[in-house]
Amino acid sequence: MTPQQWWTDFVSCPLPLDEFDTDVKQEVNVKGTYILTHHFLKTFGSTGTLINLVSLGASMTAPGISSYSTSKLSVIKLSEYLDAEKPDLRVFTLHPGIVAATESKRGMVVDAFTPFAKDPGMLTGAVSLYLATPKAEYLRGGFMSVKWDVEEMEKHKDEIKEKKLLKLAFLDGKLGPEGHAW
Repeated sequence: MTPQQWWTDFVSCPLPLDEFDTDVKQEVNVKGTYILTHHFLKTFGSTGTLINLVSLGASMTAPGISSYSTSKLSVIKLSEYLDAEKPDLRVFTLHPGIVAATESKRGMVVDAFTPFAKDPGMLTGAVSLYLATPKAEYLRGGFMSVKWDVEEMEKHKDEIKEKKLLKLAFLDGKLGPEGHAW
């Protein structure tokens, strides 16, 4: 099997949950992240910065992506636990955007997302550098997309931190007409 075929099967397998072996995506996305984090902590201790790449796909419900989506959602929650359990470890989850496969010269973009694959690959590096700085403390343990305006977020950093707006606390969300102003 070529790397291209493996990636095609891994990311864009349009099969319902009961027709696809979900172990592959859980092994790579969840267990892979867990093992990497475990060995990072064993090697470097509980200090430093971890940036786990995830996907906005974790928030989507669409036929054929249940395994991928739930695996990325698991990594987001794992990162929140790391943040809670290791106060000296800076943990973030980052959606890298959708980068055209022609720019990266590897991988592929799921056909349905091709029209949206307009994010520059260097943007992920730039945002990762930002997350590694003390200015990003208010984002610790939270989810962020490279497409979000960092300057705008900094204006609301106290609210983001206090209300845990970038964490999976959807049950505490204020929905309806009195929702978030921004």
